Amino acid sequence: MLEIKNLLVPLCNTAYLLNKQTPDIAQLQEYKPKYHTTFDVAYCRDILKMEIIRNSTVGAHYNCIDKLRALKKECWTLHSHMKQRSSKLETFTRIHKCNEGNVPQILQIRYNDLVRKQTKAVEDHAAVFARFKDKLKDEKTLRERGELLKKYPF
Repeated sequence: MLEIKNLLVPLCNTAYLLNKQTPDIAQLQEYKPKYHTTFDVAYCRDILKMEIIRNSTVGAHYNCIDKLRALKKECWTLHSHMKQRSSKLETFTRIHKCNEGNVPQILQIRYNDLVRKQTKAVEDHAAVFARFKDKLKDEKTLRERGELLKKYPF
């Protein structure tokens, strides 16, 4: 992109100046361009539009990748929290030799608290994982849009 920009900026500036101003003949004779081609104003405008579209696509893709990284980190944190809650519930049921319907009255409050925290951890993880999958779909569409721009620039 930098090479294209370095090529297009002087070309578009020259095309603009040639289109809008009438240069002095003496200055034109002193200045000998390296290339003896001229571009149409519409062609330069299309190239600038293409550059703007590509830059916005690349910026959107970078933002999407940053959000994906943050969601992945959050998802892993909630996954480990969910595993910890499940392990605590399994340890409690194994130590006290009780099932879901077979909990002594004294331990019922503690068991209900563990179950509530474990289901909350599962729900939180599921919500973040769903957001992660949605953001992954968004990233895929941006990537495909970028590949499409490579094939068909105009």
